[in-house]
Amino acid sequence: MITVTKWQINSGKDINGIAHVVAGRLGKRLRYKDPEFTHKCLELRRLLLGRE
Repeated sequence: MITVTKWQINSGKDINGIAHVVAGRLGKRLRYKDPEFTHKCLELRRLLLGRE
């Protein structure tokens, strides 16, 4: 379990760090080969937080 604050979720830098922590705990590496990666991350964050 990891604890995440709403400020961390709203920060692109912090959410990226959280993603690395989760990937590390799962024994995985993050790969950013998709040129739409940043756009998809922002869209996911918007969906998760219920923001339109």
